[in-house]
This record gives sequence, C-alpha cells and structure tokens, in this order.
Amino acid sequence: MKTIPLKKNKPNPSTKLDVAKRMMRYDKMSFNFSFLTNDKQFNLDTLQPVNHKKLLNKLQLLSAHNITKVKLLPREQGIEFIESLKKSITITEFRSSGRFDECDNNYCVFRISNNGRVIGKLNNNLFYVLAIDTKFSLYDH
Repeated sequence: MKTIPLKKNKPNPSTKLDVAKRMMRYDKMSFNFSFLTNDKQFNLDTLQPVNHKKLLNKLQLLSAHNITKVKLLPREQGIEFIESLKKSITITEFRSSGRFDECDNNYCVFRISNNGRVIGKLNNNLFYVLAIDTKFSLYDH
C-alpha cells in the first residue's frame, strides 16, 4: 500500500479571519483565554491549585449548556452582568482587534464557587476571559 505524503499548508501571514463573520456551529458557551490580563493578581500565574480545579469544573459545566440556558440560570450557577470595573484589566490588543466592540456592553461574570470570579466580555456564545479575581477587588459585590 502506497502512502501519500500530507501537504503542509503554511499559513499566509496576511490572512485575517473576520471574527464578526465567524459561524456559530454550536450555540453552547465557549471560552477564549487569549486576552487574559498580564496583571499577575488577576491571571492564572498566582491561582491556587484548588481554584484551578474549580475553574476547570465550572468551564466544563457552562460549556455543556446552550448559552440561552446559561443566561437563565441563577447568577450563582450561571453568569451575571456588571457595568464597570474598579480597575482596567482589558489589554490593548483586545480593544485594538475590534473584539471589544463586538461584545455586549457590560462585563460578564461567573463564579468559581465562593473562591473567586471570572470576568470577561461576551460575544454571542463566546466568553473572552479577561481576569480571574480571587480577592474580590475588581468590582463591588
């Protein structure tokens, strides 16, 4: 049997994907960590191992559901929206990419049990994770 070598596709550096035109294959919630703040107080660098596990469990739970169902859950289990933060945690690249403007106006938050909050922006079913607040200092609770 003859094997055919696979073609290696080299990405064209000038190719851009239009995020606004992305097709939503699934309406289940999905997560993007590309724009997580560099501030060590609010990123994964100082997150305790117990909170890593709780975060993964929560991501699995939320991503298993339709975004509409997630929005209907009580805020303790699903998501909630807040208008503003006490401190800016949005990295410049997120704003300059145009993604910030495509998201809902308010920040979206979900809980890591009683150990913290994950703060981000929501674009349809895509949650951009911007910060992980285990000190409860980014907004008034």
